[in-house]
Amino acid sequence: MNRIILLVTIVSLFSNYLAFGDDEATTLAKGQPAPFSGFLITREKAEKIRLMDLNLQFQTKRGDILQTQVNLLQDQNNKNIEHISNLSSTIAESKSDNIYGKIGFFVLGAVLTGFVSYGIYRSAK
Repeated sequence: MNRIILLVTIVSLFSNYLAFGDDEATTLAKGQPAPFSGFLITREKAEKIRLMDLNLQFQTKRGDILQTQVNLLQDQNNKNIEHISNLSSTIAESKSDNIYGKIGFFVLGAVLTGFVSYGIYRSAK
């Protein structure tokens, strides 16, 4: 992101010295004196600079889109963490340490084990 900001700054400062506007540019023949002071660059170089500027604009917009996506993902992640925290609290509050529940599950397990053992015994006979 810092590179993009640096490139934007450099291009904006450099573009002040370049003839991008129609009123600041003129066509010169070789040996003809220039009508104004400044930099003289070839059409190819001007086109390269324009393409670099377009590429920089594209990369800046792409960076903005990626930053927006990162922000959305962080928001979603924060919501998920909050939801998980709420669920954990709900589970912790609803968890019962009642001795009767523990005894009941023990008896249920013993009865089921007895039925399974009886079934195996009957089928093996």
